[in-house]
Amino acid sequence: MDYQLGRTAYDLKTGYTVKHAPPKLFNILDKLVSSHLNLQRTIGSYTPSQYQLLVSALNQSNLDSRDSRTLPKRSCRIISKAIIKQLSMIMPTPRRLHNDDIYFRIVVASDKNTISIPHRDEYFHRITPGWEFQKDEESIKVWIPLFCPSGIALGVIPGSHQDYSHGNATYLSDYDPRQFKTPHHASDLTPVRVAVKQCLIFPSMLVHGSLSETAVDPLRISVELSPVLSK
Repeated sequence: MDYQLGRTAYDLKTGYTVKHAPPKLFNILDKLVSSHLNLQRTIGSYTPSQYQLLVSALNQSNLDSRDSRTLPKRSCRIISKAIIKQLSMIMPTPRRLHNDDIYFRIVVASDKNTISIPHRDEYFHRITPGWEFQKDEESIKVWIPLFCPSGIALGVIPGSHQDYSHGNATYLSDYDPRQFKTPHHASDLTPVRVAVKQCLIFPSMLVHGSLSETAVDPLRISVELSPVLSK
């Protein structure tokens, strides 16, 4: 839970680690996402008791697709060196942010379409053109909540990054990328507590996803980075 560096970014046995996010990193991402959403104040400045104020400030009508929730590449390239410098405080120095990709999620517990099913990022990387990695590279996810009052949002299947018998979530249809099938359920996940200004770090092989709508806050907003490490 501190900035102490090890040889890996996460616990090799469980496949994940929770650390304090460097304050500058949190502030950079909070400002980027808040600006993208045209908010008058940053998301991180809202207290849990101001939940309704934040809901009122959000306009989700154009945030249904991943593209609409992905920050502009130009902005990401400009700020990537500063982000990598901050990430280097909590993990081995990343080679880059893959594809200059920074995106965020707005999850409303009452809207099941916003809740992610258990999955591995590795599957989606493998089937998406341009997301290939070199043999000497490792894909990492850094998940940072900007608004998450309870600190409970995601769950994981510990050790699944080393167990290939765990199946992937896969597309049901090439024509509708929103539809998936998965061998896992939210009840299979072990909840991980990640408070605002902390971060969850795990490899793309780890099975993870949102907890059930009855187990999480009515609203949470998080941002995700995909740093690439040398193996």
